[in-house]
Amino acid sequence: MRQSINFKRIRNARDFLGIKNSEGRELDPAYPGGVFIRSAKLDSASGKDISKLIYEYNLCKIIDLRNWEEIKECPDVPIEGVKSYNIQILDASVPGISRETLADEELKKKAIELCGGEDKLHMSEMYRNLCRSDKSLSGFKEALQIIMNMEAEEGILWHCSEGKDRCGILSALFLHILGFDMDVIYEDYLASNITAKKNANKQYKIIKLMTRDEEKAALVRSFLIVDRLYLDAFFDEAVKRFGSVDELVYTGLGISKDECLRFRDKILI
Repeated sequence: MRQSINFKRIRNARDFLGIKNSEGRELDPAYPGGVFIRSAKLDSASGKDISKLIYEYNLCKIIDLRNWEEIKECPDVPIEGVKSYNIQILDASVPGISRETLADEELKKKAIELCGGEDKLHMSEMYRNLCRSDKSLSGFKEALQIIMNMEAEEGILWHCSEGKDRCGILSALFLHILGFDMDVIYEDYLASNITAKKNANKQYKIIKLMTRDEEKAALVRSFLIVDRLYLDAFFDEAVKRFGSVDELVYTGLGISKDECLRFRDKILI
């Protein structure tokens, strides 16, 4: 799997070229740009990064999965001629998913409320809530429809804040629709730790030094990385709610099997 794209100031960026699905098919590298990219937010993108996106990847559309509060704080660098869609998967700011640290006690309070109590304040529970929430599923559906309806000459990039949770789930659904095995889906998902662990370890040390509470520091760290257990929780909730991951797509997202097969034929060889 191509683990990353070498941008100067865009973190956690990668495409999906060079991997085969369960039928032995892969993204067509001749399809202009092979242009499906996932990343972290684009607030710090350099001029060279933007030129690379436009001229090498033919970027035409960006899907920003963040909420308005996140966008206001760190707006993407505007790119002339590129259409941007804001699809809010979460209403509230959630530590780890929409934030990089737990320093703000108000954010911790919001996360506790979202998860139904402090005993459930864990990323796995948050991932389950993303599958339980009709609003979140509606957002994933809207994003996938934009991706699946792209024209051959268009490049598309989707991102959230850190490019690991909301972006990670959307990427997992994208790969599932295209018929990729779970091993491939998890490999792509866990690749976010290449960049996430550096920040997570830094925050762990800061919180531990400030609070002298190793347990709290470890909790903060767990919010800032991805773990197989988190995506397990999302898929497990999908099976509980819809019967299977396929039915999450067909029923929960309202994307038919025929639409999925047409999309495969459109971009796979």
